[in-house]
Amino acid sequence: MDPERFDGWAERLAHAVSRRGALRGLAAATTGLLTACFAGLDAEAKKKKKGKGKHKRKKVCAKAGQPCTPRKTCCGKTACRNGRCGCGPNQKACQNRCIAKAACCADTDCGGGVCQTNGQCACPEGRQNCAGVCVDTNVNADHCGGCGAVCKATEQCRAGECVVVVSQTAMSGWEFWSEVDGGRVEPTFVSGPGSMPFGTGSAQVILRGNPAAPMERTMIRREFPTTITIGGLTALRFSDRSSLPGCAVALLLDTGISGGAPDGRGRFIYDPGVTRNHELRANEWRTWDALADPNQRWCAEEQSSPCSRQHGCCTFAEMLARHSELGHPSAGKLVVGLRVGDARDVAASETTIHVDGLRIGASDGAITIYDFEP
Repeated sequence: MDPERFDGWAERLAHAVSRRGALRGLAAATTGLLTACFAGLDAEAKKKKKGKGKHKRKKVCAKAGQPCTPRKTCCGKTACRNGRCGCGPNQKACQNRCIAKAACCADTDCGGGVCQTNGQCACPEGRQNCAGVCVDTNVNADHCGGCGAVCKATEQCRAGECVVVVSQTAMSGWEFWSEVDGGRVEPTFVSGPGSMPFGTGSAQVILRGNPAAPMERTMIRREFPTTITIGGLTALRFSDRSSLPGCAVALLLDTGISGGAPDGRGRFIYDPGVTRNHELRANEWRTWDALADPNQRWCAEEQSSPCSRQHGCCTFAEMLARHSELGHPSAGKLVVGLRVGDARDVAASETTIHVDGLRIGASDGAITIYDFEP
């Protein structure tokens, strides 16, 4: 063979082999790159699919006050009650969270005050923070005179004290009684007059003098349980007002042991007009303290009593000492009366008497105030 031709053929063969190898290498590289690319895409798809599955299984809890379902349970310590997340026994819901029951959540919880960030109400002047609410203790029956001082169902809160309001339609056991005729008379309650001890009204009795007729005498009275005795009284106070100078309402205590006998046994009278006559000006309200009055005189209606008017009457302590039976329930039911009308009144053609604010204290510490209102 011609050497030159052999060399040319060999060169061409070597070049062809090199080109085929290059093509095979390129094809292999391309295949590897595509395989890696598809593998990455497949892995990313699987990852997304896996993450999506986890998101579906995740549950979101409901906060306090929000609706709750089997798929949406309540957060924290709240419990699902009647389809809504509720707080614990000493808590309440506030803006999707639980706070102490006594704490305020908004200004509306404070009764006119401002709810602070610490859950306490800042109360305006004249109101007091009671159990997380701003209240006026002058008129609030649940906090009368102070937080937690609750008035009875039959009482109202007036000027920070629990009082029983006595009126034409709610006499609360009181009656107007004529001591001349021996029967009940129609009660009269009016607004005023003047600045009242309690509320805005008072009980009114009008006396008409007539020397030729029996002296008018009206009693505003009430019977008390046998558990209350004269000896157990701790407070006896009332206010009166008269259009006639020198005239005052007398406070009567009747143990009931006389059985209505005319001898007056068991009846005792405190009459501030006896020792304070010079102080009794017309048309002015006066308040009398029958137990603390330093000039007090209690007069027994029973003539033989050492405390009768004939014997100069007694102080309250002397009366108890000389009538030891007054400290026992067996003495009979106690009747407390406000007696209007005396011999000093008959000279006037007409006298108008007003009574209000009777305060009675018993040995058990209870004090009841009776406020007469129209």
